[in-house]
Amino acid sequence: MWAPYHPAVVYRDRFHSCLSCGTEMKDAYAAGHRFEKCPECGALWVEEGQLACMYNDLAGPFARPELDGWASSGAALPAETTRRCLSCEKPMRQLVLHQVTVHRCADHGIWFDRNELQMVLERVALAVRR
Repeated sequence: MWAPYHPAVVYRDRFHSCLSCGTEMKDAYAAGHRFEKCPECGALWVEEGQLACMYNDLAGPFARPELDGWASSGAALPAETTRRCLSCEKPMRQLVLHQVTVHRCADHGIWFDRNELQMVLERVALAVRR
């Protein structure tokens, strides 16, 4: 019997630990997008390319996340945070993305605490409807 094909399966010896609760993160998929999710607290680690694809799905092919001044309403807070990137362990910077403060490593991804990605994407969808 054939196992179902699952695109972009990544094999690794260990998974990242959640920045909020320390639980081992798990690979997760939603609407064709891959990210890492904490099964305990619901926090998410999303690569910027995946976030851009989520924006495109909601707002069209030219929609971009408000990172590094891509849009005027994205405002980076000046200080680095105590949260460190899951990949390189450098301090991440806080970023306000659609009125939601998230943590970003410019090289590897964005950290969303529980429900923060949902709030950002709902606000993207609302902006498109206006």
